[in-house]
Amino acid sequence: REGSGLQPTPEANLLIEDISEVLHGFDQLAMSFKRAGRGDRGVVRIAATPGPSLGFLPRLVADFQRGHPRVSVAMKIRNSASIREMVATGNAEIGIADTGLQSPRYDSQPHRMICQCALHRSHPAASLDVVGPSDLAGTNWITFGPEHEIFHHLVAAHQDAGVQFRSILTVDSSVQAALLVELGSGAAMLDPLTISFLTVGQDQRFLNIVLKPFTPTIHESIDIISVNSRPLSSAARAFLAELKQSLFSTDIDPTRLPS
Repeated sequence: REGSGLQPTPEANLLIEDISEVLHGFDQLAMSFKRAGRGDRGVVRIAATPGPSLGFLPRLVADFQRGHPRVSVAMKIRNSASIREMVATGNAEIGIADTGLQSPRYDSQPHRMICQCALHRSHPAASLDVVGPSDLAGTNWITFGPEHEIFHHLVAAHQDAGVQFRSILTVDSSVQAALLVELGSGAAMLDPLTISFLTVGQDQRFLNIVLKPFTPTIHESIDIISVNSRPLSSAARAFLAELKQSLFSTDIDPTRLPS
């Protein structure tokens, strides 16, 4: 005490630095809580089939991380059965899978997409504005096999047109189908998420592929699934909202597709 006031002792001056660090730590912790509440921090685990994983999803994740730079994202490529199991067990928060049976083990929202016909540039029908079964008579179709909905839609379309359906090449992913079209092995129906893999920015990745509207219209169905065994983190909720907005509100620009 000096006169009517107080002066810090040398020991008190030494403690000021430690106290300032503690108070600063509390401020940082409060900011971290706010960021976590806004979805600006955390980890988002996503599992998806190859088609969306190689084109659509990386672009969406890149856009998401520009707005959420502190959020970590882990992406896994799996088949649909594995994706559903990962989400059901909490090993992934969000999944993109082929349409399947609904389950109480996770939340699910279906989405139907219009497919386009992928042809090699040398195919006679590549110059047409719209193609159908009659234009592709004798063409080998690259498909997922009889267990997939597109296969049955194609068979029905050919039967209605009185054209024999030919498919001697089956694949596990639409990306494989696109690569085989590029190599001249046949035609394939590609969904918009796979089509996004065919372009890099404004440039076309596969120069030998042309995409044409197909009549009758062929749809590809997928399920957007999310974990319900525990609450989604704020970061996962933010990503899921952007995913749904991108899928359900914004169509892939057809002017960017090779034709």
